Amino acid sequence: DRAHGTSWPVWKGKKGARSGTRSSVQTAASVRWDAPPVVVAGAGIAGLATALALHKVGIPVRVLEATAPAARASAGGGAAIGLWENAWVALDVLGVGDELRAQHLRLNRVELCRDD
Repeated sequence: DRAHGTSWPVWKGKKGARSGTRSSVQTAASVRWDAPPVVVAGAGIAGLATALALHKVGIPVRVLEATAPAARASAGGGAAIGLWENAWVALDVLGVGDELRAQHLRLNRVELCRDD
């Protein structure tokens, strides 16, 4: 913050884009970023979606992941994920929903169980 001699990057994009619609994702040409790249910690679904959204509006981004993908998959972490409809809407806005739907089964039912 300014009290500590630093300042926040300034967003210089188009005004008036409606939130929650495909039009709210601007193109790289609409933004000028006057700061170092944004660092995203974690290459899970949230980290990668964040990085993609920043990239699509022209903000440089670096994703940091502590675990190699092969090691994470073999340990059972990150190997499967079920997505609700609102997550698919977000993936559609990012432009990757159709491609992912073609490669994955649709979640039709969820059953929660306890072992006690």
